[in-house]
Amino acid sequence: MGSLLYPSFSGAAVEKKRFFTQIRLLQGLLPPVLHFLQKKFSKGPITFAASVQTILFMHPDFHYIQSLLDNHHTGISAIYARFSAGIERFVRANSGNTDDARDVFQESLLVITRQARRPGFQLTCPFEAYLFMVCRGRWFNELKRRQRAAVTIAESSGFTDNEDAGALADATLREEARDKLFRRFFDKLSAGCRQIIQLAWTPNTSMEQVSAQLGVSYNYARKRKSECIAQLMEWVRAAPEFASLR
Repeated sequence: MGSLLYPSFSGAAVEKKRFFTQIRLLQGLLPPVLHFLQKKFSKGPITFAASVQTILFMHPDFHYIQSLLDNHHTGISAIYARFSAGIERFVRANSGNTDDARDVFQESLLVITRQARRPGFQLTCPFEAYLFMVCRGRWFNELKRRQRAAVTIAESSGFTDNEDAGALADATLREEARDKLFRRFFDKLSAGCRQIIQLAWTPNTSMEQVSAQLGVSYNYARKRKSECIAQLMEWVRAAPEFASLR
C-alpha cells in the first residue's frame, strides 16, 4: 500500500479507485492538474507516479504557466487583466512610461514561457511574485542599458517579496542572458557554419544525414562542425559578461 506521494500500482481495480479518491482530495490545492494527472495514467505506472511526485511540488498558480505554454487566449488575457496594471505602476514609478511597461510585461511573459519549456522547470512560488521579479529585473537592466545615473528601484507595495520567486526569476533572467549571448555570436558565424550547426543540433539527426544533406563527406562534415563550434565558443568565452553567466 503506497502513501499519497508514492501510491501503489498493484493493478487491482480497488487500488486504482483508492488512488483517484486520494487525488480528488487534492482538488482544493491543485485544481488545474487533476485532469493532467488522470491523462498521464495511460502512460504507465512509473511515468504516472513520477508525474504525481513532480506536480505535487508545483504551485497551484501553475495554470498561468500552462496558459502561456498552450498559447491559450483566455488564460493569457486573464494574466493581462490581473497583473499588467501593477507592473505598469511599478515601471512608471521607476522612470518609465506606459509603453515601457507594456514592453517589459510582454517580453517577461515570453521569457517565462521559454524558461517553462526547459526540462525540470517547477513553479514553487506564486505566479504574481515570479512575474514581478522577472519584470523588475528586466526593467532594472533596461535602466542600466540607458545609462541612467544612480539607478535605483523603488519597490512596489502591491507585490509581496518571496524568496523562491527571487531565486526562480534570477535563474530565468540568467538563462535569457545566456541565450542572448549565444545568439549574438551565433549570428556572427558564416552562413555555412550556422547551417551545419543547426542541422547537427536538430533532434534525431545523425552526422551521416547532415553530410548527405550538405553533399559533403562524413569526415568533412564532422571536422567542419567542430571548427564552427570551436569558433563560436571562443567568441562566447571572450565576452566580458561570460564570467557572470557561468
